[in-house]
Amino acid sequence: LAVERQALALIDQMLAVDPDNRRFLYLRANGGEIAGYSLMKAERWREAREALIEGERFIKRSLAKDPEDVGVLQTNTGLLIFFVRTERKLGNMERARERCREAMASSENLIRRNKNARVQVSMIEILHAEAKLLGIKDTTLPPE
Repeated sequence: LAVERQALALIDQMLAVDPDNRRFLYLRANGGEIAGYSLMKAERWREAREALIEGERFIKRSLAKDPEDVGVLQTNTGLLIFFVRTERKLGNMERARERCREAMASSENLIRRNKNARVQVSMIEILHAEAKLLGIKDTTLPPE
């Protein structure tokens, strides 16, 4: 986590110079996603949620500048997927279900956009597992 914090501090310095730079906003959001995932792996759920909230704040600003950027959409989807597990682990089941529905919609969008990509949605296996645990219909699976 020390490395992630150093990287985030450097990106914050870049944002201090150019606060509306879309690339810097994306990098900061991506850093929040990575930090959140690392904290999830360490089962530090409250800290993970804080990192994800921070990442989401930056990804929203980046999406506002270019809502079609697939990299930004991918990071947004990853944040949503990680929120699902984090909220469930914190016992916030209704919030986890809401986030799961958001992650499903975002994933469906990426699947449509990335038809020919080898990996259409990163970490989608987490979303599949969480949807099953939460009783949410998984709309990202192909019809049987």
